[in-house]
Amino acid sequence: MIARRSFINGATMAFVTVWGIVGPSSAHEGHSNLAIDANVIRATRTPDGVEVIVELKSREEADVTLYGLQSQGMEVIADMPLTMPAGSMQTLRATLIGATPNLFSLLLDFGPHGSGPVLVIVEG
Repeated sequence: MIARRSFINGATMAFVTVWGIVGPSSAHEGHSNLAIDANVIRATRTPDGVEVIVELKSREEADVTLYGLQSQGMEVIADMPLTMPAGSMQTLRATLIGATPNLFSLLLDFGPHGSGPVLVIVEG
């Protein structure tokens, strides 16, 4: 289960931290119990939508795979799946095509391990 979300909105940067609490029975369908930090380090407008750069840090002791990204009403283009070795940090670049609001959620899909949202604040 994603236990905490926080964000700092600056003029040039959006920063969001998402982390889970790992426990033997804390996950259920549609929610994640993974120890993953996800930071949106940049979200900028493009002619067709928004480009988002997400920094992912795994605090897991085993490899974890990010199978996809979703956001309502938008087509998401990203190099998926992304396998993260235990304890690694990865940078993910995604392009969201369609009408994008200045504030929206991006759902990170970890397949059988569940999913969790990250808040995106578009610059400018």
